[in-house]
Amino acid sequence: LPVGLNNTKLKKAIILRLGSPDNILGYFISGLNPCGRLTDEVTSFFTLISKHITITLSNIITYEKEKKQSQRLIELDKAKTLFFSNISHEFRTPITLITSPLDDLLSDRSQPLSTLQTQRIELIQRSSRKLLKLVNTLLDFSSVEANKTTAIFQPINICHLTRDLCHCFQPTIEKAELKFTVNTFSNE
Repeated sequence: LPVGLNNTKLKKAIILRLGSPDNILGYFISGLNPCGRLTDEVTSFFTLISKHITITLSNIITYEKEKKQSQRLIELDKAKTLFFSNISHEFRTPITLITSPLDDLLSDRSQPLSTLQTQRIELIQRSSRKLLKLVNTLLDFSSVEANKTTAIFQPINICHLTRDLCHCFQPTIEKAELKFTVNTFSNE
């Protein structure tokens, strides 16, 4: 043991565990006064000190764990945003490649489509445009999450949106010979 006050050699020390028996954080070791006795009061004092050190160490460990968890969540969020951005770009090209020939089919005056073909192509066109709009929304959302842009909210006509959405399912409903009625009230 090291030398104490007045160059008196320390001969005794108290060693107390920091933490619980199943989670030992370390040990508190303190030399004892060679002229004094180890009384219950001295033991209680050192026990109190070791408990305060244990609480402080536990708080530090908890803080570090929370900090690491927070950093992992930030990295996961960045990876998610990057994934959505990449996958959105990958969807955007094929959708555009689908919609362009559809536009050509509908605008071709030299070889016009039948009414039924026109209705089917228009349905495919609407659905692909909706899909493209969703992909663009996903890209916008990824940009907002990455703090590259700010969201702009605007009012929409929910009746028109509902009718448009239901219209996409019309051919499937008719094929199944079901009746599907949509009632919306709008001041259009």
